[in-house]
Amino acid sequence: MAPDGNAVIFSTNSTHAANPQLMREPGYDPIRDFAPVTLIGLAPLALFVRSDFPAQTLSEFLEYAKAEQRQMNFGTGNTGSLVAAHLLMRRGGFQAEQISYRGTPEAITDLLAGRLQFVVTDMGPTRGHVQAGTLRPIAVTSRTRSVALPDVPTMQESGLPDFDFASWNAIHARAGSPPEIIGTLNRAFVEAILSPEGTAFFRNLGINTAPGTPEQLGEFNASELQRWGEFVALAQIPKT
Repeated sequence: MAPDGNAVIFSTNSTHAANPQLMREPGYDPIRDFAPVTLIGLAPLALFVRSDFPAQTLSEFLEYAKAEQRQMNFGTGNTGSLVAAHLLMRRGGFQAEQISYRGTPEAITDLLAGRLQFVVTDMGPTRGHVQAGTLRPIAVTSRTRSVALPDVPTMQESGLPDFDFASWNAIHARAGSPPEIIGTLNRAFVEAILSPEGTAFFRNLGINTAPGTPEQLGEFNASELQRWGEFVALAQIPKT
């Protein structure tokens, strides 16, 4: 069946930047096999601990993590969480045991239960726990602060220069979809994302909205694919 633009995918940094760098045979090409429609936005991650964790700031967390004979562990439920945590360990100069989960909610459950010391993840699965006071964000991973956690400093502000990492969401169609259809889709999605309802919806998920043109998404996607290769190499994560 020829591509007609009627099928779109809610794409992420996992599907279009991380997996091709983490998997030997992902089964698709994130650039060649898709037609970019629009970026939705960037989703900063944050370092989360339980509310009773002894460290309040990133410097205190790193001091605690680097204490002699300290046994630390953390949970990961997706590729963004995985790479961000490894980057934190490399840049922060400490080691911790990785515990893999099928999804982030399971990791959050064990963090709340005290079976994990920290999780680096996005705001979506943690928002209710932060509001309830059971989880505490220490620092966000992006260059700029999160719209969902405006009072939480960035890693850079907290003493880790050049730490700039964020998940992202976008819309792609099948490669070869008619340009006029891609244009129509772009205008419709951008209008919805920037509407008051759309802005509020994505803010609640911790996403800093940044829609644009298909060409801008194409350039961004190619850049992110390269950056994720650098992230994976820096974090020393082997391909599976």
